[in-house]
Amino acid sequence: MNAYQLQIALGKHHTNHQPAFEETNMKDLARLLAALLFACFAVGACAQSLDEAKAMVEAALAHHKAVGHEAAMNDFVEGNPQWHKGLTMYLVAVQYDGQMLAHTMNRKIVGKNMLEARDAQGKPFIQEIIRSIKATGSATVEAAWTNPQTKKIDDAVVYAKQLNGMDAYVGVMFFKNK
Repeated sequence: MNAYQLQIALGKHHTNHQPAFEETNMKDLARLLAALLFACFAVGACAQSLDEAKAMVEAALAHHKAVGHEAAMNDFVEGNPQWHKGLTMYLVAVQYDGQMLAHTMNRKIVGKNMLEARDAQGKPFIQEIIRSIKATGSATVEAAWTNPQTKKIDDAVVYAKQLNGMDAYVGVMFFKNK
């Protein structure tokens, strides 16, 4: 982008001549560069989060295999930072009949049946996760869900895999707009 195109983007161009770069306000240039850097970070954030979610699911599966079912479920519910990242990425374990086995952010729903849970758009995303895992071994499902950080409905993604041969899955929900 040359100086003239930059000034057009910033709304600073003059119609009677192509202005010199010096006429461009350096604060506007700094704002534009900051916006571009933020946009680049935001585009990469979702891909990084999916990779982080996959890594957390694999770590949870390994932990479950190493310590056994009861100990793993207790560890997941305890809220260890290994099983969540702040408020916007957290681990859950759910039986295929919908019973919540573990939830790192909300102990109150452990033991409750979530099979009929629907997102803000009415999508039965738990059922979709289970169908996908049964068909392919893993699931990546989008949902409109309440973001614990903002308390507003936000775009979320759940990555999940079958829980070590059980009729259950372990999954990580993360929000696209952290």
